[in-house]
Amino acid sequence: MEHDAGQAAGELRLLGVSDITAANEVLPKLIARHNRKFAVTPAEGEDVYVKPEGKVDLDFLFARRESRRTDHGGMISYGGRRYVPAADDCLGMAQTTVEVRETSTGRIWGVSKGRRIEMKEVESQKRVNSDEASAKKRKSGLVKAHKPAPDHPWRRGVVKRQGYHSTCRDKRTFA
Repeated sequence: MEHDAGQAAGELRLLGVSDITAANEVLPKLIARHNRKFAVTPAEGEDVYVKPEGKVDLDFLFARRESRRTDHGGMISYGGRRYVPAADDCLGMAQTTVEVRETSTGRIWGVSKGRRIEMKEVESQKRVNSDEASAKKRKSGLVKAHKPAPDHPWRRGVVKRQGYHSTCRDKRTFA
């Protein structure tokens, strides 16, 4: 039988398979036929597997990766938090592109110019409400509130004119 991956259910039906146990009995025959049909001999008989040198950190290797650009101080923003290099010797990363890696354990690493750099979270400065900041300045005497003169137009309020039509070109009032 010729089949594609989408025709496996139809082929099992033609073989009289109606449950999982029957499918498990037929499966070795189907796999053997599939391998005979699609098997390819390698161009080179030599084994190409290379054993890694030293220990491979799989957690770092399979980490989630995103690209970020550092600010003037080498700080990055990732996941709504801010990070800086944990080691002091890595502080010269101002305005460079960094690959941020978040491991499955939650550790944050930066990779810059082939170097692996551990990052530590820093607390962002809390923004002060502008009303609170201006109130603090006024209390400290740094800023004096400006009061207009008693005869200033802003102090008079809105004066409503009777019979005035704003579309009139010569701006005369009508009674």
